[in-house]
Amino acid sequence: QQQQQQQRQQRQRRGGGGGGGRVVEFRWNRQRVFDEHLANSLFERVQNAPHATVLSTRGQEIKKWPPHPLNTLEMQKRVNRVLRIAPEKIMKVAEELYQKGFISYPRTETDRFPDSFNFLENIALFYNHDTFGPYARELVERDGFRKPPGGHRDDKAHPPIYPAKLATAHEYNGWKRENQQVYDFVLRHFLATCSKPAVGYKTTVEVDCAGEGFKANGLMIADRAYLRIYGPGPIFPPDGPRLNPYFDNWTAQEELPTFEDGERFQPSHRNLRDSETVKPQMLSEVDLLTLMEKNGIGTDATQAQHIDKVVGERGYAKKVGENRLVPTNIGEALVAGYDSLQLGFMWQPTKRAEMEKDVDNVHRGSITKEDAIRKNIEPMLRAFAKCESNEEDLIRIVKRFVERGRNVNVEQRYGGPERERDFFEDEEEDEGAFDDA
Repeated sequence: QQQQQQQRQQRQRRGGGGGGGRVVEFRWNRQRVFDEHLANSLFERVQNAPHATVLSTRGQEIKKWPPHPLNTLEMQKRVNRVLRIAPEKIMKVAEELYQKGFISYPRTETDRFPDSFNFLENIALFYNHDTFGPYARELVERDGFRKPPGGHRDDKAHPPIYPAKLATAHEYNGWKRENQQVYDFVLRHFLATCSKPAVGYKTTVEVDCAGEGFKANGLMIADRAYLRIYGPGPIFPPDGPRLNPYFDNWTAQEELPTFEDGERFQPSHRNLRDSETVKPQMLSEVDLLTLMEKNGIGTDATQAQHIDKVVGERGYAKKVGENRLVPTNIGEALVAGYDSLQLGFMWQPTKRAEMEKDVDNVHRGSITKEDAIRKNIEPMLRAFAKCESNEEDLIRIVKRFVERGRNVNVEQRYGGPERERDFFEDEEEDEGAFDDA
């Protein structure tokens, strides 16, 4: 006990808390407050406190699980987010690979394999792959395989997307870059789903200072498992090949030194940071696909086509910066025109979602085809008649937006390129007020 007390006193003199002079950052449990006077008042109390007291230390094993088997929507979202390939282009490439027998049918909502699927036989097809072959062999021969449990979607027509044939070097090198990228993604995703979860050990230390709670976290990754093939690697630690691009990651945090419950230490620094909220980013194609799914618009076979039609064919929106979608002048004019005539349902997602639902109801037999057509066509005809009778008003609104567009382009109005970032980093938002750390 005397030795432990001396060690604690030495740590306090060094000002780093538990851990022999190492700097450990504790973050405020409140995270932020929006009242500057209150923030300053609380900070003054913390600033004047002579010490902080360790309330609890706990450690636990945590796991990061592999992705579910691949369906169409997830393929579009993951490939677009990382590789910046448009969803419609992704589907075109996937169809080409399917037609040549390299991947399974790419239009499916299913994210779980049937019980009859032979995983080990399919993995063995890729033992001779130049880059991923050794990992595939290890899954089977070194007890690395885990049967993927899958999600809860099954369209009863097609299994999840999986690699069906190993491409020879000659075949692979003859492909376009996009074809290589999509094929590699499908293969890596399949191997990842058949892998065990990554394992880490998380340590959390909670302290009290002047009645305010603070927390520090540490994470040590013990086994990267599926992240060796789906993340940045290395495939064979510590020196095996690294992978770029990568589709998932888990970043280790600094391992915390040992603290003891009830221990006291003198904080070396106390900081109050002044920040402000920021406007949300414009939607990306991944965001849009997610919202379309949420609102019941389109299917795995049509969602990418919808986006391509709105952006590419009709020009209601365009891509700017880091794959963000912004409305064009004609797109805004269309919305403003509909709103001016109280026809908001023509541009809002609700009507299209209702129409898609009625198609499903016809299939289930709960509504007749004739009733569904009448229910959805009649409001469209009334809207068309109203637009026709108010043609001059619509032209005036469109003209206003078009003339504005001659002087202000969409990049200036909605913001230009944004910083490149790691989509898989576990970062905390710095938005919003006064952060005490």
